[in-house]
Amino acid sequence: MMQVSKLLTAFAIGLLTLASSALAGRSPASAIELPPDTSGREKTAYDYGSLKSIGIETLDVCTKSYKPDGVTADGHSVKMLGAAYVYMGPSNGQSLLGHSAERFVFCFDGLIKDSVYEYSEPDPTMMPIEKSTFETEYKVQISDDELKNIAKSLYVTISYNPANYYSVEQMTISRTIYEAWMDLDGETEFKMLTASAARYHEQARKIRAHEPLPEYKIFSANCTTPVQDDLNIINPAYLAAQYPALITPGVLYRTVKRKVVKKIIVYPSQRLMRLLRMKSEGRSR
Repeated sequence: MMQVSKLLTAFAIGLLTLASSALAGRSPASAIELPPDTSGREKTAYDYGSLKSIGIETLDVCTKSYKPDGVTADGHSVKMLGAAYVYMGPSNGQSLLGHSAERFVFCFDGLIKDSVYEYSEPDPTMMPIEKSTFETEYKVQISDDELKNIAKSLYVTISYNPANYYSVEQMTISRTIYEAWMDLDGETEFKMLTASAARYHEQARKIRAHEPLPEYKIFSANCTTPVQDDLNIINPAYLAAQYPALITPGVLYRTVKRKVVKKIIVYPSQRLMRLLRMKSEGRSR
């Protein structure tokens, strides 16, 4: 197993100064994932820490004094450390267009929090589509018809251990993940986090009230739809101005990267990792 990359150290330093990641990145690899240039000229960094489920949970940045970027409705102070658009590339049997998500790192009442929000139909490969799964999370009994609705809905999932979650994606379905860490002020990042959290709380309210969830629609209510809404918090104009039609996860990634990104972090799939290793050893693919 490869050692944790220099990126993890660099990212930790950035958090310790209460800043999100820095610099600009490169476009995602194609579906065949040819190994990108790793010289660093385009400021893309490769992180192998997730392959050992190593995240940022041990950093003590939130124990230091800080000015909150916002306060939740129930009085908890939040200091934003970073917000990223997450592009999950094409994978084995999952998607030809990839997948969209968002990642937020923040201090919450002196504790460091790390969460990935994503929107999709519940994926049987990642979570059991069983009543007990949802009844455990929402503490309510649901019917078979309600379960069928959830299985076809635009469902909000929160992963509180991104490193472990990424490793499953990288190794099980061979998906490369690209994080576009945005150059934003803490107040804007807090608004994006609040919008994401509000969707989850509304989903929980509907399930507990036995109300149907919104239907997943491949062209109009898909994984990019809520993410676009959050990006419109940054600038309501630039997405619509450039792409009035369908926006795929990859197109959205390239748009975000050009507009507001400081650094690209790549978590390579097992296939891309092998290609990168071969390139570093001077071997032909």
